[in-house]
Amino acid sequence: MEAHLGDFGLAKAIKDNYDSFNTESNMWFAGSYGYIAPEYAYSLKATEKSDVYSMGIVLLELVSGRMPTDGSFGEDMDMVRWVESRIEMSGAAREELIDPMLKPLLPNEESAAFQVLEIALQCTKTAPAERPSSRKVCDQLLHVFNDKVVHSDKMIPDNYV
Repeated sequence: MEAHLGDFGLAKAIKDNYDSFNTESNMWFAGSYGYIAPEYAYSLKATEKSDVYSMGIVLLELVSGRMPTDGSFGEDMDMVRWVESRIEMSGAAREELIDPMLKPLLPNEESAAFQVLEIALQCTKTAPAERPSSRKVCDQLLHVFNDKVVHSDKMIPDNYV
């Protein structure tokens, strides 16, 4: 029951040997809309930081239960901006960030979910240089997990179901 992300699709280069001018082959990259880093749109170059962006989108998706292309964000808003706009709020707007299927959450679980959202927002910074490395993201997620495990043993009420 340990999930492993193996590929976001950007690393797969496909050569098109059927271009009409018999020139050098064109390079195309496969990727899913909503998961592709913004810089990829103008550079068409996939880097480690492109994959970090995609990992951030997956983390947002896991906590929120929403797809990155969900129409509920609004016409001029994407998933990242939607989370950014609600993470500092309180009450119902902030609670919308957590997938209802994950609830009810214990206080330490809710804290862990919001920490994962914060990590995801670091991963989805617009500028690639501002994003953490994949290793740093993994270390941060392990810290959240280990902290949650330590606190959950102390905080589970006897009548919690």
